[in-house]
Amino acid sequence: MSTQKKLSEITVVTEERIAMAKVLDLEKKYFNILWELFTSNEFIHDLKTIEIEIQKQYAYLQHTWELKNKLKIPAERLVRQYIYKELSHLISHIYPSAVSSDIAFITEDAVINLDVKTLDSVGNRGDIFNLQFENNQSSFINKNLDMDSRFPNSGVKVECMLPMEYSYDDGDKLPVLTYFLTVVYSDNKRSFKLCREADTPTIFLKCLPNGIISALFDFDIVDNFKTYDYLDHKHGCLPIYLTDDATLLDYEVEKFIRAHSDQFVLIRGRTKVGAFAFNQVHPKQGTIGISWFPVSRQDKLDKEIRRYYLEAVNKGNTNRVSNDKLIQRFDSNDNSWYGLKKKNIE
Repeated sequence: MSTQKKLSEITVVTEERIAMAKVLDLEKKYFNILWELFTSNEFIHDLKTIEIEIQKQYAYLQHTWELKNKLKIPAERLVRQYIYKELSHLISHIYPSAVSSDIAFITEDAVINLDVKTLDSVGNRGDIFNLQFENNQSSFINKNLDMDSRFPNSGVKVECMLPMEYSYDDGDKLPVLTYFLTVVYSDNKRSFKLCREADTPTIFLKCLPNGIISALFDFDIVDNFKTYDYLDHKHGCLPIYLTDDATLLDYEVEKFIRAHSDQFVLIRGRTKVGAFAFNQVHPKQGTIGISWFPVSRQDKLDKEIRRYYLEAVNKGNTNRVSNDKLIQRFDSNDNSWYGLKKKNIE
């Protein structure tokens, strides 16, 4: 598990060390500001007011509007109100880019991206204990997932498209920082309430590291993807049938490679065994080499049958990071702080 190293533990050039130190201190600074805001008595009171309103309107929201997530819009509205009301003295401009989180603004020393997540402890319990983020919400430089160390272009690319820095109106470059506020609720299709379970906090605040400090995490915080995109016939990459028996997958992959050793080599990633087409040009990324991994597909005629194919991977979507990787953080002076905090409400 790649948690943050202390800045004193790595060797980098002075300019890079200065940039890293700046990010480390600013991520801590704004985390503390946001945590104080979102755990204030006033914010908690207003959050409970939303809870009461949803409870009053539950039948209307559930049956007339068929709202699965009844907290999403009012929670985002509440967060925006508190950001612009309580932090107005810090905000100099909005962040004008269309590529950002739900809320994004500029201060004197940073660009703050804040995404609001509302998770149901009944229907999405598994998502509570990790962080899911999209490509437009992070600048972190992560190595390819399931990469075979012998082949740097192998594995699945982790796309993080948020810039590491931004300059407003040709001013100084400011680091772009990313935070996530998660509010957990319970909706069993009969009633709604904010989560008050002893082992499941109501509020989480998380800091996703800026790309400038990726080396402090060994370029490795993403655990997996929610979904994958595959190349197909339009890219000259037809799926290759392997087997209907999941227990024979590794054998069938190795068998295929032996028969096509002039085009493919076996790769072993962290969780997958696959085939690497070492001379094939990736049509989307322009790099040399495409990774092919086994994929399970339901038979079109018999829904009970799963068939396994070798398919060329384009990229992954919706990156997942375990909460544990985000907790232990250090500032530029190696002082410890927490990049993830949680709060239970009464």
